[in-house]
Formats: sequence, structure tokens, C-alpha cells
Amino acid sequence: MIESPSPFTMAGVRRGFAAAQPLAVGVLIYGIAFGLLAREAQFTLAEALLMSGLVYSGSAQLVAVSALGGGSVPAGAAAV
Repeated sequence: MIESPSPFTMAGVRRGFAAAQPLAVGVLIYGIAFGLLAREAQFTLAEALLMSGLVYSGSAQLVAVSALGGGSVPAGAAAV
């Protein structure tokens, strides 16, 4: 049986927030890994935020940071 969607009310927002919490752990771990890799590649905060805003795929972000890092990122670091 398909559950009806949550209405766009504060109660619906809280319900959606609670339903998304199992995904938050993975997003947090990825964010830490991306932040550390971007820092190692000497990206500025603005560059890292722009990359996160424009590049949707997490694996593509890691590969791009590795490629754009100017050789400062250890080989294979994007294979985290």
C-alpha cells in the first residue's frame, strides 16, 4: 500500500526530516572525506563549496578534486 505524501506543513517537514535521518550518516561521512581531500588539494572554502554546488555526483567530486589538485593529492585518494 502506497502511503500518501506528507503535506507541506511544519508537521510534514518534521516527518520528512525524521524519515531522512538514516541517510544522514552516509552524507556526513562523505562530507568529511570530501572536505579532507579538498583541503589536501589546497582548495579554498569557496572552491570547495562551488564544487559541491555544481557537481552532483559524489564520486565525480572526489575524482575532480584529485585531478585538479595539482598533484598534491596522493594517488588513489579518490578511491575512498
